[in-house]
Amino acid sequence: MNCFYHPETTIVATCQDCGKGLCSNCASNYTIPMCKQCYSLRKKNDFKIIRKEFAQVILIGALITFFIHGYSYKFIFDTNADLMSNPKFLGLYVLVIIVNFYYSMGIVVGWKTLNRLTPQIFLVLPLIGWLIYFIVKLYVSMFVGLVWTPVFQPPKSSDISIDKNLYFYADEKTKFYQRREVANYPRGFRER
Repeated sequence: MNCFYHPETTIVATCQDCGKGLCSNCASNYTIPMCKQCYSLRKKNDFKIIRKEFAQVILIGALITFFIHGYSYKFIFDTNADLMSNPKFLGLYVLVIIVNFYYSMGIVVGWKTLNRLTPQIFLVLPLIGWLIYFIVKLYVSMFVGLVWTPVFQPPKSSDISIDKNLYFYADEKTKFYQRREVANYPRGFRER
């Protein structure tokens, strides 16, 4: 067989997603042997995942900050005139909101990080046990999130290796179907 991109060269590897033949130059372009189309498709999917995770962290962090400061605002200042009368308080209050927003984002990032680190088992606990579990997890996620927020990255689809023997490549949107689930194949299915 010859390379898909260089017909004069013999193949040394195949693309892990679509099975195209790749020569040594094409196979060494990326960490795993992939063709250009499959790599760009994975990269596009990675950006979608990153944007989605980033939007979730920002949105939930903003909601937590809004509820905390919206509720505490009426206890700190009697009226809006008290806040505006002293510019030092206004600057300090804005700084507190920014720090609290970072801290709130850290809760979300810490929670997601703890979900990835803990084993995927079901705990059988009484109701008070679940309450204690979630309170402890919330506090631990606060501290993990403070450290982990600047380096947080969601998992990428390019980090997931796909065994060609277990899966078929079903369509252009990178949906993989197991061989055992023959009844769930979409209409017009073709193996690549």
